[in-house]
Amino acid sequence: MRGRIDVIDVTGRIIDAKTSSKEPVGIAPNYRFQVATYTKLHGHASGSVRLDTVTKTKTIQLVEQSFAIVESDLIQIERMYPLAQEAMRSGLYVPNRNSNLCSRKYCPFWEYCEDDYGGVVEEQ
Repeated sequence: MRGRIDVIDVTGRIIDAKTSSKEPVGIAPNYRFQVATYTKLHGHASGSVRLDTVTKTKTIQLVEQSFAIVESDLIQIERMYPLAQEAMRSGLYVPNRNSNLCSRKYCPFWEYCEDDYGGVVEEQ
């Protein structure tokens, strides 16, 4: 597992920076998973998070969202990582076509993925 925390302040709050083409609405589940992982792995993280999103809209703006990592977030990472590890060890790989890395540009296995699982892997 690798990740990089953008900023962790003196109180242990994780501050993460993102960019988006539109103003964010709520906190995405995959993002909660990401920062819950940071919270679990970093010894000084408090569980408090601030997401700073710069929007690339007509009028560029900074949207700050604060939230806390809760027990259910930690339970999710504690259960999902062992499942992923077990699947990898058994050779089971399930495609994630919603990933921004799932593309003909970024994945050298895209042709195998289309052959094995069907569907179409996009250019980018």
